[in-house]
Amino acid sequence: MNAITETKAGLRSIERFPLYRFSDAGDVISLVRSNPRKLRPIQMGAYTGVTILNEHGALEKQYVHRLICEAFHG
Repeated sequence: MNAITETKAGLRSIERFPLYRFSDAGDVISLVRSNPRKLRPIQMGAYTGVTILNEHGALEKQYVHRLICEAFHG
């Protein structure tokens, strides 16, 4: 893997989103392309979110704080 994933301690995954890793710093790392990259969040009301692919290949908008909580607390 590259510098993004090697330097980020505490990356976790979620079964529903196998192509992404979530960091304890609140970053969402995409593994969709050959070169992993940090996704840029979008504003979703009062919170930040990301648009990501689920396990079926459909796009979903998700709140970043909920993804991080699910990745680290189940």
